[in-house]
Amino acid sequence: MSEAKQQACEYELVSVEDYEPPIGAEAGRRQIEDGVNGFLVSTVAEAAARIVQLVRDPHLRSAVGARARDSVRHRFLLTRLVGEWFDVIDAFETHFRLRGSAATQIAP
Repeated sequence: MSEAKQQACEYELVSVEDYEPPIGAEAGRRQIEDGVNGFLVSTVAEAAARIVQLVRDPHLRSAVGARARDSVRHRFLLTRLVGEWFDVIDAFETHFRLRGSAATQIAP
């Protein structure tokens, strides 16, 4: 995971809803749905306007923060990714045989 992507995940988990990595950073654009789980900004003025909006509207701040944390949990947390890999591995049928003895099978 890139440093910018890791930082965005950490910010979202602790409710820093208006985080945006440096302009043009692809990680933020893949993670943040503008107005849903954060805000994408291009200028300092846009960032300031979004911060003021969040400060003035506690309901919006709370809703965006909750959606940001949920999106990190569901899309990026390592425990979820590892669980998916275990599901993939469990989907395979395994038949183990000892070398030299084709008739002996050890069930998983």
